[in-house]
Amino acid sequence: MIKLLIADDEWAVRHAVALYLREMGFEVFEAKDGAEALALFEAHPVDLALLDLNMPKMSGQETLAALRQRAPELPTIIISGTGEVRDVAEVLRLGAWDYITKPILDTQILIHAINKALERARLLRENKEHSARLEAEVARRTQQLRATNQELHNEIAERKIAEARLIDTQRLLRQLNSELSRAEEGERSRIAQGLHDEVSQKLSVSKLMLQTLKRSLGQDPHHKQLDLPINILDECLSEIRTLTFALSPQALLEMGLSSALEWQAERLQERHGTHFEFQCTLKHREVTSALNALLFRSFGELLTNACKYAQAKHVLIQSWTTAEESHFMIEDDGQGFDAKILEQRVGQPGFGLLSIRERFEYQGGQMRIRTRRGVGTQVILSLPNEILEDEGQFI
Repeated sequence: MIKLLIADDEWAVRHAVALYLREMGFEVFEAKDGAEALALFEAHPVDLALLDLNMPKMSGQETLAALRQRAPELPTIIISGTGEVRDVAEVLRLGAWDYITKPILDTQILIHAINKALERARLLRENKEHSARLEAEVARRTQQLRATNQELHNEIAERKIAEARLIDTQRLLRQLNSELSRAEEGERSRIAQGLHDEVSQKLSVSKLMLQTLKRSLGQDPHHKQLDLPINILDECLSEIRTLTFALSPQALLEMGLSSALEWQAERLQERHGTHFEFQCTLKHREVTSALNALLFRSFGELLTNACKYAQAKHVLIQSWTTAEESHFMIEDDGQGFDAKILEQRVGQPGFGLLSIRERFEYQGGQMRIRTRRGVGTQVILSLPNEILEDEGQFI
């Protein structure tokens, strides 16, 4: 049975989460602070730790650092009610694997984060064991190479085989990452569909019933009291539509990436007054739906940064292709920032940019940034053409 450690000074939150996790089949140890968490870990080594960020006596950061000293490869998830980007960046710098904000309204988010961390830990263990076996094999063969020239040729052949296996392993890891992204998008779509088909429909019916009741009251002086709940239902329906698009943008599925980006740009322009100019030339390029989602969410992060943080007045979006790569550029005339923020992994908007860079590098691409304070920002995203497949409309 998988063992989990949860440390939170709020008894109700800790007990509720622990009870739910036990129902899901985990063995759970509860601690009211960091010191008790360390003592429990010494007595009962666990597979994963859930730590509250703000605890008395010993904070979540201090507890995380202490656990890292005892078990550097222990998956650790921070749970906090602040949601500050600096806090997120700091705990990730200290070695946390994930970050969840309180209150946890959707338990599936918690389960998803736990399963993802456990799967990552399993892959890291297997990769480490594989690497250890490979290094042992190379060391043994290298010793044999000193014996005869024939063994030298044999070792070269075997090392080529080992390299091929390593490439296959990397390809498998990329495939697993792609499947994980598809599963995540699928879960987003399922939740969005539920909001649209179930919650929105029920709210719409409730609104219609209230409107019918209001008309039936006629000149009754109490009929105006129904205006407030009707207006509240209107606001709820509008918020659900926005949330549904954020979870699974229907425009991305129906119109393709280019149209979905233009739709998103229009909403940002309405909110911030920023002017967007599209110069996208890759009209017939197609990619997988997973890459479509990656590009859409990456563009969304960059466009939001340009409007919200850089306070840009004009943003240019371009795309072009070369023999080897496809390129996508977002250039704004905003405030710019210190590019060293990406290396320090702190501040805004550095954490989002760091996440985009790592996701593109994992796909074999790259992200280049040209910026400095006061002169705007240029971000160029590149992907190798060989990973672009015929599974969905692109720009």
